[in-house]
Amino acid sequence: MSELVIVDPLLTSPAFNIGKDWLGPDHVIHCPSDFSHQAVAPFLSTAEGILTAHCPVTAAMMDAAPNLKVVAKPGAGWDNIDAAAATQRGVLVCNVAGTRGRSVAEHAFFMLTYLAKHAWMLGDADWRHTLSYQFGGNRLGVIGLGTAGSVAVQIGAGLGMEILVNTRTPDPDRVPGVPLQFVDRESLLAESDYVILTMPLTDETRG
Repeated sequence: MSELVIVDPLLTSPAFNIGKDWLGPDHVIHCPSDFSHQAVAPFLSTAEGILTAHCPVTAAMMDAAPNLKVVAKPGAGWDNIDAAAATQRGVLVCNVAGTRGRSVAEHAFFMLTYLAKHAWMLGDADWRHTLSYQFGGNRLGVIGLGTAGSVAVQIGAGLGMEILVNTRTPDPDRVPGVPLQFVDRESLLAESDYVILTMPLTDETRG
């Protein structure tokens, strides 16, 4: 029987609903009373797995878990997990690539719409006389063409936008039915009316 500990409150929320019986009778999942270091620490000494979403998993936490075999995250990125420390300790770090891609793309367009339509001015009398910007007929630049980037260009194309893409692996068939113009990053930034960044966070892309 294996023991796992949840270190992130998001995983116990209705969105994920991970509880003590989530993996069946052969596994024990510990759900701390709260997610402070003091509340989580007692469960690490016997834990073979750590489950997180956004909360950090540090080298110190791994050192407190001598039986640890895996740190798992239901998302594409793992920048909140000290992967180098895990590798040194023989601990597997696993994610779920693509699982949040649509959500990320939709959120990006929520933010673009908020800006383009000056939504922060709602309730201000000047909003009635402020010219908003449209998407149709304008250029959308997408840097990175993974799951989130692919969904973003589909949404942009559906809104009547011209699509510019910068990616390490240009493939015109990556998003069937959507005409893509592959350009270098400088051209994309110079020519786009809107830009969405959907590349993974790495040492190369940070900043």
